[in-house]
Amino acid sequence: MEPTRLPLLLRGNYQYVSAHQDTDFQLRMYSLGVERPSDMVPGDCIVIFTSSDDRETTELSLSLAAEGVRLVRVNSDDSELPVIEGIDDNGKLIVGSERLWPRVFWRRRFEIGSSERDDSPLVRAYRRTQLDALAETISDAASLRVNGRVACTSRLAQLRVAKESGFNTPRTVVTREVGTTAQELRNAWGDIFVVKPVGSHWTQHPSGVLNGTFPAVFRTDELSLEVTEPVPVLLQEYITHAFEVRVYVIGDHEPIAYRVDGKTTAQDLWVNQGRIDARSYTLPPTVSASIRALQSAMRIDMGAIDLLCGDSGRFTFLEVNLSGDWRYFEKAAGDRRVSESVLRFVSEQVQDEA
Repeated sequence: MEPTRLPLLLRGNYQYVSAHQDTDFQLRMYSLGVERPSDMVPGDCIVIFTSSDDRETTELSLSLAAEGVRLVRVNSDDSELPVIEGIDDNGKLIVGSERLWPRVFWRRRFEIGSSERDDSPLVRAYRRTQLDALAETISDAASLRVNGRVACTSRLAQLRVAKESGFNTPRTVVTREVGTTAQELRNAWGDIFVVKPVGSHWTQHPSGVLNGTFPAVFRTDELSLEVTEPVPVLLQEYITHAFEVRVYVIGDHEPIAYRVDGKTTAQDLWVNQGRIDARSYTLPPTVSASIRALQSAMRIDMGAIDLLCGDSGRFTFLEVNLSGDWRYFEKAAGDRRVSESVLRFVSEQVQDEA
């Protein structure tokens, strides 16, 4: 029997194994010695559904605690029962003796984990399905659902909105017939193509192991006519560029940008960090205006926008990551601008409701 051919984006892929070692202060504070309320305590809170290795949320938890803002966190891969015990008849979350109104709900990386706490696959599947439903129930009750108003999430729709907002965008098609399509387009697009997944850049298998399905660059002669993918993928023209830019948009705060040099493949941020230079970057006024137009058109509360800057200074839009992490860029640039902006944004929502 002929062996199954791996899809292009799974060949030589980067694997990330979740450590499942959460150090979130507010999730662990009572076990660390913080006095647990003995009587019913009402209040407001921020709820984040994510995974245990979400270090951005771990840092945010400590910062919120310092400001007296309660964060309730549910990890998809937690070995313990979820901290939320129920919802009372007034719509408040039951967390021990606390009764908390969910002012902000943020589903960050909940979809990339799964719990192994139960031996039965059936029980695991049931638990995960019902936790998904619990997340939706809480999000419906929250005053603000982060990115709950987003107008488009697919990469094709993002490209359309970005073009309408003033950005250059790479020509893109969706196809299973990668080899044939590349040959047909080479006269118009050139000999170099980018292949991207239509969906997430991560595929989880087995549980707890994330396989990076990152964008990959191919020359036409590397894509034989027989290259057919098991599912449609994005095929894009390759855009030559001088450097990359990562831009964070957080509410109505000023966009925060980092210039990235030295990155040769998408997985370099994980496996070759030493060769990458990331630093604070000031966007040209015209690009800032396009960023604002894009954020408004897509109705993004928070997100990370990836751009390419060509030798001529022209900027090309690649995609928006609605849960883009930021600690790596802050560490490389020696600042905390995104962390501080996110903290202000979510804490303001709670304080405005108080």
